[in-house]
Amino acid sequence: MGLHLIIDGYNVIRQSPELLRYEKEELEKGRAMLLKKLIAYQRVKPHAITVIFDGWR
Repeated sequence: MGLHLIIDGYNVIRQSPELLRYEKEELEKGRAMLLKKLIAYQRVKPHAITVIFDGWR
């Protein structure tokens, strides 16, 4: 069985200056850019990835 990454999407976005800039433009844009980066990562490292977007808002 391979590695399965479970990612807290908003925490990753808010720790990345690049992704945070996109999120400040539009919430959906920040999420889309994170997913785009994870898809690119998955092409190199074919791990299962689950991204969770939950928050207090």
